[in-house]
Amino acid sequence: PTGPLNIGLVKYLENKARVGKFVVDEITDGVRACGFTWHLESANSQGGVMDKGLRGTTFVSVDEQGRIDYLREIAEPLYKPGDSTVDLLKALGGDNVQQTVAYTPRRPTGAQPVVEYLWKEVNPGDGDVEEIVSFFADDCIYEDFNYEQPLLGKPEVRAFLEKFKAIKSLRFMPERFSDGMKACCFTWRVEIAGLPSDGPKIRGISFYRLNEAGLISFVRDIPESALKPPPLQALAATLRPELRILLPRSEASSVTPADRGCSCGADGVASLMGAPVTAQDVRSVRVMGASAGSVKTLGECMGSNGGNWMFTGNQGPEVVIFLRHLA
Repeated sequence: PTGPLNIGLVKYLENKARVGKFVVDEITDGVRACGFTWHLESANSQGGVMDKGLRGTTFVSVDEQGRIDYLREIAEPLYKPGDSTVDLLKALGGDNVQQTVAYTPRRPTGAQPVVEYLWKEVNPGDGDVEEIVSFFADDCIYEDFNYEQPLLGKPEVRAFLEKFKAIKSLRFMPERFSDGMKACCFTWRVEIAGLPSDGPKIRGISFYRLNEAGLISFVRDIPESALKPPPLQALAATLRPELRILLPRSEASSVTPADRGCSCGADGVASLMGAPVTAQDVRSVRVMGASAGSVKTLGECMGSNGGNWMFTGNQGPEVVIFLRHLA
C-alpha cells in the first residue's frame, strides 16, 4: 500500500535505519498503550567503547487487533533554554489566568492511576505543589529537557514545579495515557490563557516510573520543537548521523568551561551547541564532502577563514555553519 500513513511509516523506519545503535532504556508495562525512553549509541574511534548520543521518548498505542494506531516520538532539543522557557511562557500569557476546578485529595496507587490523578485532577485544580511532591521519592530523578542537568531529589523538584505554578496563564493538558502499574507514559499539550487560536502550539511527552514503594522515582519530560525538523538537530544529523548530537556525551562530559575556545561568554557556543565544546572540537568534526569518498574536517574545509563556512552537497548548499566565535 502507498497511502499517506504507510509512506509516513516507511520514512520513519528509513530514518531509524540511518542512526547508530538504538537503545531502549526503560519501558512501561502497558498492554494497550506503552511508552519507552531511549538513546542512540555508536562505537567511537578508540574501538569498542560506545559513545552515547541523542535521547528521547516514544509513546505507542494499539487497536483491538494489536496494530499500532498512534505513535508520538520526541527527541531531546539540542538547545536547552533553561529558565528562559519560564520567562517565555510568562510573557505569552501576560496577566491572564486559567480557571481552576476543585478536586478532592486522595492516594491512588499504581503508575497510571497516580499520573492521571496528578494531571487530570490536581493539575487543573490549584496545582498544589506539596500534593504533587508527596507522590515523589526522596531520591527521585527528574529530567526536563528544557534544562541541561536533571533535578535530583524532592527539594529540587519542588522548586522546579513552583516556577511553573507561578505562571497563572499556563495549563498542561494530558491527552493519551499508557496503562500499567509500574510506569506510565503520556502525551500532553500546553494551553496558555489569552493566546489567539493561531498562537504557538506546544506539545510534549512524559515518562513516569514508580519505585517499589509506589513513589515516583524517575521522570522524563520532553517538549516538542515548533520547527520541523529542529534546526540544530538537522545539523547534527548531517554531521553525526549515528548519534544525532554535535558532540558525543562521553567527550562533552570531559570538557570544562575553562576549556571552551570562545570569548563570547559562558552562554555562547556552549549553550548553542547543547554541550561544552572548544574551537578544536568543532574544527575536528569529520564530514562527507560533495565528491564521492571525500572526507574532511570542518577545519580543513574552512581553511584560514574564521567566519562562515558552507558545506555543499551534490544537490547544492545543505548546511551553513556560523563559526565567527570559533576563530
